[in-house]
Amino acid sequence: AIGEHTFAAPSPEGSIPMVYRRLFSAQALEAGDILTGRDEALSRAMSLLEGAGGGSLRTVAVVGPDGVGKSAFVNAVVRAKRWPKVRELKLRGPATIEQIDALFDPGGEGQLVIVSGTQWLFSLQPGGFTPLRRFVARLVADGGRNAFIVRADGLVWDQHCVGAPLASAFPEVVRLDPLGEEELEAAVLARHTVSGFGLVF
Repeated sequence: AIGEHTFAAPSPEGSIPMVYRRLFSAQALEAGDILTGRDEALSRAMSLLEGAGGGSLRTVAVVGPDGVGKSAFVNAVVRAKRWPKVRELKLRGPATIEQIDALFDPGGEGQLVIVSGTQWLFSLQPGGFTPLRRFVARLVADGGRNAFIVRADGLVWDQHCVGAPLASAFPEVVRLDPLGEEELEAAVLARHTVSGFGLVF
């Protein structure tokens, strides 16, 4: 029977198709295969991290607010080169000197070391900057034998630079800002092409 309901606006679905839920899940977006607008920064970071030792540090800091794509950027670095060994420290509580020292393999060379949760390199107590300063000192002593990449929130990074000579240890800082409207649209469309589905507006 024809009635008011016949011409009513369709009610939105409660969920989106599985293929799109997977394509746009957090894991998929951090896969590192699509980094819209970050190509130049990624190329610069890779050239520094892959540089020959000879006393020059191979360090890059990836700085920005949560959700801006720091993990995707770091994953792209990991996947872009076959590093002999990748080591990662994910801090979830105040760092200890033992954790810091464990990052530096005495016989290691050519490795990629990733540090996240950098806010835990400092604590609000006497000697709270000790783990951070120990990290910087060990990194400088490494002398470029290994590559180091850290990810940090912008405010945390700026605070840490006051308490330790991070600016000298990490001369290359990749600051990631939220993407603009056009960049976001390009990122969504680029991810959509992976689905194999056509797209019609």
